[in-house]
Amino acid sequence: MRKLFLSALVVCLCVLSSRSTLAQDQGSTRGNLSGIVYDSSKAVVPGAQVTIVGPTGSLSQVTGDQGTFLFQTLVPGFYSIKATKPGFKVVEVRGAEVLINKTTSIEVTLEAGEVSQTVEVSSAAVTVDTSSSSVNSDFSDTLFDNIPMQRGVASLFYLSPGAVDGQKTGSNNPSISGSSGLENAYIADGVAINDPAFGGLGVWSRTYGALGTGINLSFVKEVQVKTGGFEPQYGHASGGLVQIVTKSGGTKMFGEVAGYFKARGMQATPLNGDDPQFHEAGLFGRVLANANYEGSAELGGYVPLGKLRDRLFFFGNFNPIFANQYVSPAVGSGLASLYPSGELDRRTNSYDYAGKLTFKINDRQTIESSVFGDPSHTNHVPWVTLNANDASVISKWDFGTRNWAVRYDGAVTSSWLVDGAFTWSWNHWTETPAQDIVQIVDQTQAEGLTGQKGTFNAQGFGVLEPYDSNTRMTVSGGRELES
Repeated sequence: MRKLFLSALVVCLCVLSSRSTLAQDQGSTRGNLSGIVYDSSKAVVPGAQVTIVGPTGSLSQVTGDQGTFLFQTLVPGFYSIKATKPGFKVVEVRGAEVLINKTTSIEVTLEAGEVSQTVEVSSAAVTVDTSSSSVNSDFSDTLFDNIPMQRGVASLFYLSPGAVDGQKTGSNNPSISGSSGLENAYIADGVAINDPAFGGLGVWSRTYGALGTGINLSFVKEVQVKTGGFEPQYGHASGGLVQIVTKSGGTKMFGEVAGYFKARGMQATPLNGDDPQFHEAGLFGRVLANANYEGSAELGGYVPLGKLRDRLFFFGNFNPIFANQYVSPAVGSGLASLYPSGELDRRTNSYDYAGKLTFKINDRQTIESSVFGDPSHTNHVPWVTLNANDASVISKWDFGTRNWAVRYDGAVTSSWLVDGAFTWSWNHWTETPAQDIVQIVDQTQAEGLTGQKGTFNAQGFGVLEPYDSNTRMTVSGGRELES
């Protein structure tokens, strides 16, 4: 019994967090809204009724002896605040934005007058969040929906000071505060979406680098990038910590259908200086052009089922992406013989999806569940140098992630909260070599030596045969010699 009691106590201590540490909860998807109500002489006003209206409805409180109020575990978004008290005009503050892992603090000033009179304030004084010691950059959809930027959640990371190109780690994994791009931690709705083997966002391959991200930009509500001063509960990251919160439904129906495209004819052929066939590590051919086509459809709102209308909310998104790279195989290569037209189309198709349900049990308790992933497929990937021992030559890929999160947020008292979560993440990468037979000619022989040739399949198996005495061979220097 003693062991059972101690185990239960440890669990309770793990899931209960005090008001002072709420803003630093690892993987938290919520924020807080606090404030002080003053009169015109800057004296605090206790007993004032404060009502906020946000994405999932309204909440009310009465200010305490110090004129303060605090609304906890709020869904990120914009809120309006109304303060009333007999003897004062009603004050309405619009457009206070709540961000994840932060407490948005405002000041409300009541003026003497009739309650029937209303004073509207378009903006309020927002104070510094003193509950967090980390160095953060916060980017909500109100920002990145209104500025030109690349399609892809990783493009948001570079808006943060201290985030630069990670070089060999790929554009999905920036170097933050001088660390490697594979030393960052990525959390979406409480799910760690790093590759478990190598790090990095989504799926990472030792040979091919970054593949996918695990989440699409259309599903993202807010991104917070921590570049320094991490709180002690954060681990598994010596670079930066990226927290992503996804969109939720609300009391109003909303939706969007969009399309993005970059056709082949909208660009010029790359210059030879950018041509991979002139690079030692990429002698597969010449890149002729790239093309990208993307669609996005989303719908969110409430579930119209009687009393659940104001308590059960949904959001769904589908974001298919079709990427094409047109390549001219290098002359004399095995690829050139397989594609006599002189051109091949390397295609990558991704079918990103996302869904979320939010159930408001009451004004103090909420439970939500979200699923998202990016299953992707390629038709062929003749990217690596043509090496008979490399099974990746002319191969097909099947990769992506599946993520699921369930979270409960509840306020036990005015200063104690319960935050519990279950998360599951699964990522995979399957490479299937093609069955085409590729002839590999050994071009590494020095002048005067007898060369060899052989026929190999994509797995790299075959039989070497000696050259005939009259066979011409090409050595690495490019001269034709009699062997």
